[in-house]
Amino acid sequence: MGIIKALKVSSLIVFSIVFGLFGLSLLFSDLAPGESLLSRLVMAALFFLVTGIIIGYLNRTTWLISGLIGWGGVLLALQSLLNSAPNVLQTIILMFTSVVPAFLGGYLGSILGRKWPLGNAFHRFRRK
Repeated sequence: MGIIKALKVSSLIVFSIVFGLFGLSLLFSDLAPGESLLSRLVMAALFFLVTGIIIGYLNRTTWLISGLIGWGGVLLALQSLLNSAPNVLQTIILMFTSVVPAFLGGYLGSILGRKWPLGNAFHRFRRK
C-alpha cells in the first residue's frame, strides 16, 4: 500500500510541475493586443486556482502539493527582487497571483473531495 501512495504523490508532483510550466507561460508571456495586465493576472490566478482544486481533489491528504503549481510565479518574483532596481510591489503581485490561488485551490479541492458525494464515491471506489 505504501508504494501505491508514493506513486500517487510523485505523479501529483509531476503534474504540479507541468501545470506550473503553463502558469509560468501565462505570467511571463507578452500581453496580446487589447489585453490588459489586470485581465492577464485574473486569468492566471483562475488557472492556478482550478489546477490547485484538481490536485487537492485527487489527493485529499497531501493537498499542500498544489503549492508547487506556483513555482513559475516564485521564480519571476525572485528575479524581480534580484533585479538592479527591485520592485517589491511586482514581487507581491506575482506571489499573490500564483502561490496563494494554488494553495487555496488545493485546500478547496481537498474539502470538495471530502464533502461532495461524487468525491466520496470516487475515493471509496479507489480504495478497494
